[in-house]
Amino acid sequence: MAASSIGVAVAGLKQLRRILIDKQEIRYGRGIKLSDVDELLERGRQAIDAILPAECIQSDPAKYRAHDAALLFLIYPYRLVSQEIADQIVSNVITHLRGDHGIRRYRGDSYWCADYKQKLAADQRTVDFSDNLSERDRLLPVGLEAQWCLFDPIVSIHFALRFRQSGDKEDRRRQIHHLQRSLRQLTPPESTHGAYRCPESYFCEQGRFVPNDICPLLWTQANLKLALKAAADPHFL
Repeated sequence: MAASSIGVAVAGLKQLRRILIDKQEIRYGRGIKLSDVDELLERGRQAIDAILPAECIQSDPAKYRAHDAALLFLIYPYRLVSQEIADQIVSNVITHLRGDHGIRRYRGDSYWCADYKQKLAADQRTVDFSDNLSERDRLLPVGLEAQWCLFDPIVSIHFALRFRQSGDKEDRRRQIHHLQRSLRQLTPPESTHGAYRCPESYFCEQGRFVPNDICPLLWTQANLKLALKAAADPHFL
């Protein structure tokens, strides 16, 4: 089980609970009871608490994952974790996954690994490798995972939330630092993707990190917009 994936379901249940309270009842086939939603929420929270601050804790080494940048979304926008766990997730991401061009999803992530376009034909690059991930993982040179651009804005938002509570200038400095990293990830004016676009990630091509073909990625764009708003107005979030 992956904590970040369970978090998506828990966040959805939280929203459904709000709707049920606001609208009194919703019918989809049969009535949805608030007590049923509360039970599922509790089971989801217990499952996440048993895993965090890791992403996966299966005994199989191939499935165990201590650090994963997808956990950042449990901090924002899902707001599912305590300040202590949020701080631990961000610390793990910065210590183990941050790169010069972005943030790795996790160590050993072979998606858009080095020279991806030379190793896989265009129709293979977005194939679902879930059932045979080891086949793609063999393509990954050690330490040359893609560095994603949608994570630095969320790290910036994490420190914005901390600064709003603490007033600590160090939190504000780190907020702006990760916002600046996000802005540096925009494509340059001469880019073949167009100027100042938000890529999905940077990957290593012939020894140089360049934006991958998924550019612009609206998810990156949306996260950056939120981080910019949080920098301008600390009460925005």
